[in-house]
Amino acid sequence: MIFTSIYSDYKSQGLHPVLIKVIDFLKETDFSDIGPGEYELEGRDIFYQVHEIKTEELEKRSPESHKEYIDCQFVVKGEEKIGITRLKDSYSVKEYFENRDLIFYKSVEDEGYVHAVEGCVSVFFPEDVHKPQIAFKEPADEKKVVVKIRTSLLSNQE
Repeated sequence: MIFTSIYSDYKSQGLHPVLIKVIDFLKETDFSDIGPGEYELEGRDIFYQVHEIKTEELEKRSPESHKEYIDCQFVVKGEEKIGITRLKDSYSVKEYFENRDLIFYKSVEDEGYVHAVEGCVSVFFPEDVHKPQIAFKEPADEKKVVVKIRTSLLSNQE
């Protein structure tokens, strides 16, 4: 997992060029007039989803991971708490949506949390089980962008 901000000097953090390109896109794009939906940047290799959601209590959220894509989650407006832990073979799958590259788990262990506010970028790799959209103090409206990056793009150097 990588946790940074569009306001930080992320270009000097040793990030892969594809991640820098995605964070540049997030920093330079005005999402105020972009409604909920899915949009392509580079076909199905890099695409993004805009969500206008309400955060929820911890108990209502399920831990998740992805096999084919890296999640780059960006808080446009609002705030959330995000749970994070490493993937273990012992975790029981609750639901698997292959067409959405989405795996939900029944429960996880050793979960830590980050507080993501406007401008924060969280990057989750396939080995990162994460639980987004947790209410920080109480459920609240949030706008976020989730950029999906095909994992194979990070194994290819530019």
